[in-house]
Amino acid sequence: MMNAPRIVTPITVGKSFVLIAWTASEWSIGVDLASDVPSDERFERLWFTASERCWIGGEAARAALVWSLKEAVYKACQSGQGWSPRLVEVSASADGGFACSFSGTIVEGLQLTIEQVDSQIAVIAAVPDRVESIEDNNAELVLAECS
Repeated sequence: MMNAPRIVTPITVGKSFVLIAWTASEWSIGVDLASDVPSDERFERLWFTASERCWIGGEAARAALVWSLKEAVYKACQSGQGWSPRLVEVSASADGGFACSFSGTIVEGLQLTIEQVDSQIAVIAAVPDRVESIEDNNAELVLAECS
């Protein structure tokens, strides 16, 4: 007898949008919207690794992107750990993409969707529950404007 698919629906709220993603496949997904992330030295030293700070280079837009990646990957990967931005490390690759590790381990099969929505960065992180299910990813993105 086949098991019914589980439905996963993470939601996050930004300044003027609600971001909802869902999947009925065997993927864990996390979402985040970010815009006004502090990019001062104290905040960056507290929450970003040295390599993340180097890539951010004091740019507020890059700080928001790394922060949003951290939150979305954390939400997709966590299994009861409390939120700590240092659990997720983001590495920019030469091709413009990103690799992430969670709690010191590379996140295998990670798929990221990154969109600029007005002044906000929207990120969906999808992680297969089992690496062999990677072709089954059918996560969808919905942005709803807040009134």
